[in-house]
Amino acid sequence: MSTRVVRVPERVQQEVATASHVLGVSSADLLERAWAIFRTSPEFKEEFCSYQRALAAGDLEAVVTALDQSAQDRAEALAANANRV
Repeated sequence: MSTRVVRVPERVQQEVATASHVLGVSSADLLERAWAIFRTSPEFKEEFCSYQRALAAGDLEAVVTALDQSAQDRAEALAANANRV
């Protein structure tokens, strides 16, 4: 299996290292498990299907708007987490 570097914030790397140690698996295995669980979640399926529908209809504006909103939501969540620390 080929491998690629995945860059994450230091605090995430520390969490992953701790969790993988506790579970007795490698960080790569933990990421693989997490991705498998995420991509089968209803939230991911709904978002992915909405992108597929928009792209099939040629509505790039809808895709760009959704991606912008997703980025804004992530930034707000990150800021909220930073303020709690």
